Amino acid sequence: MNRGFIALISVLIISAVLLALVLSVSFNGLSSRFALLDIEHKIESQKLAEGCVQTGIIVVANDSLRVVTNRLVKIGKGQCMLTVSPSTPVSGKSQIDATASSSDAATNLRVTLDSSTASVLSWSER
Repeated sequence: MNRGFIALISVLIISAVLLALVLSVSFNGLSSRFALLDIEHKIESQKLAEGCVQTGIIVVANDSLRVVTNRLVKIGKGQCMLTVSPSTPVSGKSQIDATASSSDAATNLRVTLDSSTASVLSWSER
């Protein structure tokens, strides 16, 4: 009788350990899938913001004194917010701020241009 009880308890303990192991492995797989999805959303928001900056560069190249404030720019199926500030941070330079988001991921870019040539002087994510 004791042997049967010991065998039954051993089977239950082994089953519980195996169940915990399987759940742990499946949870790791699930969390890595969500991490990959977050990375995809970040890349998408970054590309949208870069497209918005390119639109701002075109604005500066066409008219270096034009002010654009919180303009919604559609790029493909996405959109971003664009602000172009001439003579910022100093005279002869223009500053472009672009904000884009995809799901919970957001990208905020700040680019400084030479207003006369529309060449990029600095590019950073805020």
